[in-house]
Amino acid sequence: MNRYLFLLVALLTSSCSKAADPKDRERELSYLRCVVPESLLEFAHVEVPAVENITIMGEGTNQHLGLHLLPGQKKRNGGVRAEISVDYPFQPGDTVRYAWRFMVPEGFESDAPKNRWWIIGQWHD
Repeated sequence: MNRYLFLLVALLTSSCSKAADPKDRERELSYLRCVVPESLLEFAHVEVPAVENITIMGEGTNQHLGLHLLPGQKKRNGGVRAEISVDYPFQPGDTVRYAWRFMVPEGFESDAPKNRWWIIGQWHD
């Protein structure tokens, strides 16, 4: 059985939380609908430390998410991150196909001369 995951992400650094309050889940779904097919929404989550770390960008069918890392932001799951996850219960033998795009915005500043690294996309077993 084939499963498809299409994520259009503006800037991704990497894992995810489940919204406990129904209002929080509705807000989370408003972000996810920009980048996750309807069939995968129940398995998808946004994990950001604050609302300032995520933005819906574009309009109509050209919507995408801006996931932002901010100076001095709180850590999430032990790291500085802003991300989307899809935790689908795949079965042994399933074929999984992932497709995604990302953009590093013009004017993006690294933290040179420290030259630390950034994770743009990450898969886990």
